[in-house]
Amino acid sequence: VTWAPLDVVVVDPVNPDVTATLMDIVAQSGYSPPATANDLGSISKARAAGALGTVIITQLDAMGNPLETWTLWNSYIKAVKYSDLSYGEDGLSDTTISLQYDWARVETANGSSAIAGSGGNSFFGIAS
Repeated sequence: VTWAPLDVVVVDPVNPDVTATLMDIVAQSGYSPPATANDLGSISKARAAGALGTVIITQLDAMGNPLETWTLWNSYIKAVKYSDLSYGEDGLSDTTISLQYDWARVETANGSSAIAGSGGNSFFGIAS
């Protein structure tokens, strides 16, 4: 099974600084801008997954209660896109992060589905 990249959009707060945190993760993955043509360092999947760690995403309802919790294994940052900066607008600055991962598990709040009825709340059969 091949999983499509997951895009996550975050608003960049002052503390913690999302931009600085992402740049640290990317640097720990092995990326460094080359200073000369002989700089041949590279990002590796193992270093990238290790720098990011296990990703857990919790989807919340309007009241802040958890609906689903997704756990992504061997995930790494595939791309980072920063919003355009414009002095003519006072909107929020956001960052879109594309994550790639090997496998995932989802746990739902009530464990029911339209197909399987109420059979437990862990899907994909992945043990943590």
